[in-house]
Amino acid sequence: MSVSTEEDHKLFDQLPNNVQGSIYSDFLFKKFLSKFIKFFTFPNLECKQQHAYFGWQHDNYMNFMIYFLSLLEPIRLTKGQILFTELENVNMVVFTIDGSIDIGYEINK
Repeated sequence: MSVSTEEDHKLFDQLPNNVQGSIYSDFLFKKFLSKFIKFFTFPNLECKQQHAYFGWQHDNYMNFMIYFLSLLEPIRLTKGQILFTELENVNMVVFTIDGSIDIGYEINK
């Protein structure tokens, strides 16, 4: 939500790449990225070193991550709130940072 308007994007694009990456990785999404880092760790197969991975210092990775993170929409649920009902089409991925989600179903109501 911090970079949501066209004016915000223009201002953000004027910042150096390392500052843009730092805003997203070290400030806005630090908690999210620390919890889900394994989903965003990609091996760099072009690198001759073993165990080389793409990171925020790589422009393509940084651009991908900024784009992906900008699409996330935070929601806050209360205890007992139903997120989806049975047989409902779901067209999103849910990442849980705090708390837990129970998954279940009812038989005969």
